[in-house]
Parts: sequence; C-alpha cells; structure tokens
Amino acid sequence: MSAGPVIPRQIARRGTRLGCLGCLVKMLGYLVGFGILGVIFLLALQAVFMPWSFRMGGHFHAIPMWRGWGKMQSASGHNYALYVWFEPYVPSGGRGAAVYSGGPEVVGWGELCTPRGEHYKVRVTGYLPRHMGASTDGERMELDVYRRPWYYGFVGRWDERPRLEFHGAWHNPDLVLFDHGSLDRAFDTDGRLLPANSGVWRSGEQGVQLTLHEGDKAGFEAVCSDI
Repeated sequence: MSAGPVIPRQIARRGTRLGCLGCLVKMLGYLVGFGILGVIFLLALQAVFMPWSFRMGGHFHAIPMWRGWGKMQSASGHNYALYVWFEPYVPSGGRGAAVYSGGPEVVGWGELCTPRGEHYKVRVTGYLPRHMGASTDGERMELDVYRRPWYYGFVGRWDERPRLEFHGAWHNPDLVLFDHGSLDRAFDTDGRLLPANSGVWRSGEQGVQLTLHEGDKAGFEAVCSDI
C-alpha cells in the first residue's frame, strides 16, 4: 500500500503559524464585537434613564456629550475665556446621582486662558437637579472647574488653583452661569494667580457672568488670541 504525499516540514510549520495567526485575528474580532455591543448597551441605558444627556443645549447629539466656550470679564476689567466639554457620569456603585445635589452628574475637561497669556488645563464637574426630563432648557446647573495637570496621577498632591465655581441654568442653546466671586478670588487685579486662601473678595453676590456657547475648541482659541 503506497504512502500518502509527504508534506515538507517547512510548509507544515508555516501552516501552523498561519493557523495561530488566524486564531488571534478571530479573538481580536470577538473582542471588538463585544466592545461595540457594550457601547451600544450603555448608550441604550443612558437613552432610557438619562434622555436629557442626548439633548444638552436643545438639539440631538448622537454621543451624549456637550462642549462649548465663553468669555468673562473680572471686576478689574480683564478678560478670561473658558472651554469645557462634559458627559454624563455614573458614580461607582451605580447610584447614578451626584453626592451633593442628589441629581445627575457630568464630568469632563477644559481649558482656561488668562489676560497674561497663560493656559490652565482644568477638570470639569457638573451637577443637575434630581428630576431631569428629556430637556435641559430652564434646568439649573452647577459647574466646578479646577486645575488638574496631566501628571496629577503621579504625585500625591497637586496645586488645584485656579478653582472656579459656577451656578446658573440652561437657556438653550446656551448655558448661562455666574461665578459668585470665584474668578476674582482666584486671580489678582493684573491677572496673576493668587496664593491659596488669600481671602480676597471683589465681586458682588452674583459676580461674573459666563455664557457658554456650544462650539469646538477652535472658537475658544480664536477668543484667547484676542484677550
């Protein structure tokens, strides 16, 4: 009885390698597929429990995120500009509500430019009322903005100055806020960053008005170049 064809050893090894590569490609495809399904599932949950997150500012966003910028003037007459973007955040434990307001919370990042030409990368945290519907129009909102550099995770403590606090409401398509004096507590009259706990108070009850208009960072950078 004649033996079957002999497969050269090099070809056999090549087939083994190709077979392993095919398994890796298949596994990668599964991971990508599960990742896409996970994203779709999370978006569906947000659409059910946080419908407002898709209509921040009054029109539909396929991704529940809002970004905008605005200019503000300190009591000393100097201009500042702030750019922010934020998205809904569900705290650990699945509570889905901020600790302080009892309502939904948003988180994101931004940038603040000053009349001295300085730029600060900032962390953005926002709070909304407890019972939010499908629209943000007329709803109150608070924003905490504080410096958080890229290397914050590598050090035990970091300087959070400037730290600004805003309170206001949505007036679609804009977000109209007041700082209650936090800008003038953060910066001196010449735009220089003040030391921590300086105790300086220069604004009235509402303080500086900040109107955030929806837009990308290019608009913010154009405003900064004119400050």
